[in-house]
Amino acid sequence: MTALDDSPTADLWIDEVRVYNFRNIVEVRVPLEPGATFLVGENNAGKSSLLLAIATACGVHRATRDDLHRTGETIASDATVDLIVRSAGDEFAEVVSQRLGGNYGSGPGPGEWTAIRTRLLGSGESPFLVARRSFLTWDPSTQGWLETGLPPNLQVLELLAANLVEASRDVSADVLSRTSNWGRVLSDLGVSAADRENLEEGLADLSTTLQEASPTLGRLSQELLRMKDTQSGIEEVQLRPLPGRLEELARSVDILVGAGNGTPALPMHLQGLGSRSVAALRVFNALLELRIGVDRGVRPQVVTLLEEPEAHLHPQAQTAMQQFIRELPGQVVVATHSNALIGEIDLQAVRILRTSAEGTQIHALERKTADKLAVFRRYISRPLGELFFARMVILVDGAAERITLPVLLSPLLGRDIAGLGVTILDMQGPSKEWVQKVIAALDELGGILWIAFVDNDSSGMKAIDGCVGSDGVPLSPEHHQVVISGEKQLEQLLLDAGYAQEIEAVANRHDPRLAPDPRAGEPRLSPYLPEVEAEYMAFLKSSKGWSGELIAREAMQNGRKAPLAVIELASRIRETLSIDEPVTDEYRAASGGA
Repeated sequence: MTALDDSPTADLWIDEVRVYNFRNIVEVRVPLEPGATFLVGENNAGKSSLLLAIATACGVHRATRDDLHRTGETIASDATVDLIVRSAGDEFAEVVSQRLGGNYGSGPGPGEWTAIRTRLLGSGESPFLVARRSFLTWDPSTQGWLETGLPPNLQVLELLAANLVEASRDVSADVLSRTSNWGRVLSDLGVSAADRENLEEGLADLSTTLQEASPTLGRLSQELLRMKDTQSGIEEVQLRPLPGRLEELARSVDILVGAGNGTPALPMHLQGLGSRSVAALRVFNALLELRIGVDRGVRPQVVTLLEEPEAHLHPQAQTAMQQFIRELPGQVVVATHSNALIGEIDLQAVRILRTSAEGTQIHALERKTADKLAVFRRYISRPLGELFFARMVILVDGAAERITLPVLLSPLLGRDIAGLGVTILDMQGPSKEWVQKVIAALDELGGILWIAFVDNDSSGMKAIDGCVGSDGVPLSPEHHQVVISGEKQLEQLLLDAGYAQEIEAVANRHDPRLAPDPRAGEPRLSPYLPEVEAEYMAFLKSSKGWSGELIAREAMQNGRKAPLAVIELASRIRETLSIDEPVTDEYRAASGGA
């Protein structure tokens, strides 16, 4: 086995990827970080397509006609992927410049640059596309890349070692495959010649001992020997219970995982998908350390294309996945749907993919100042990860609105708000400064749509005073991005909506005043009358962290009409996101037939 540390290093990295007419991507340019870059966006925004495009350009994915962009019945005649590559230092290392053969020079930034275009063309003989590669050269006069027509040789492509790690990874499915990551890692155990001879002699002796000790194997050996009775040319048949070579033995290696405390460990195929997925990632990391670049004469720039590393993992494990990603060598491009993972990483490494009539758009956060990044962390730390996937954000006054509004909005929208990509952001006592900075943050995140749902009191009005909407117009109760919740706070909103019966039921069921007998307690609230409204309000205020959601659920189940302000909020959401009115009995009840 060649020691990778003895090989010179390809000190370069992919600065940018440009993709044209590949799958659902018409045209997109994605700047990459020298470490990890995270792709986020809704389903079908182009994250997986981008990973496949990079894999194709690096020669580890063979594109087919299905990879050409389609618009209705029209299929693009070709697709193009450009890799813009730069030196890690002021210039390329000698081993790199020799392989590039003069096809490098200045570029759009410091250091030395080269670029490779991969054009994918249809073939009349095969469903696979024909890949034609050419160097690009930087033209200072036009500040653009021009095709030279000179093709890069195999040694140039070997400077990049791309690996596509898909979301369907499962180490238990890889164990018997010689071409899987598992099989590639175990293809050479690195055992010295002397140790190999001793070990394989021991295997042969153990195999003989096992056969002699087993009546079953002995009988099976006798039956197999009778093959010579019916086939000429056979005089000897041997049964080998154990593999004769170490590499054959390695194919029976398994992974046992246990919880400790005397609990027996179980083999990998009996583990859950989460454990099998994580094990596959750890095997992949071992592959990078032991195999990548062994036969290339140069330690290449590793490019890991990682799809949904959070697949099958619980939220805490998703958060911990960031450490594994940091440990991977070279560049990593991650397509993820995990808000837990995104909430923990460097925001400058995030690329937000959004689709529109003009095609796929890429949004990246510029780090103009450290203060701007601190604003994101300080003001939207809890739902930070969710915002990168949100189509719309609703700004609300506090926790009570955050947990109650989704229940009230669901029948009015015909689905859970999360399914629409709507996130509710708890302002926890709004201030003008808070609202201004959050609005600025949403604009930095690619212009996420938003609506402020504020109380019609002095606190609510002060929160929007001096703030400006997406149209540049100062916010006011009449602005299309502002919905006034009611005369007071959520507590009054629930009472005014006629939910007194539900408030009474929730209070008496979950928060009785006294409980001398475990089977019954003294009612917290008596049936509603105007003279006991203060008691109802006292309960709502003391339980605002949890009761609103329960009250709203009971009200919707009882066919109550949603509060007028919530109906208005649902209407604004449908209008902004171009969602039709749902045609359901639940909607008719919640909207009052409106």
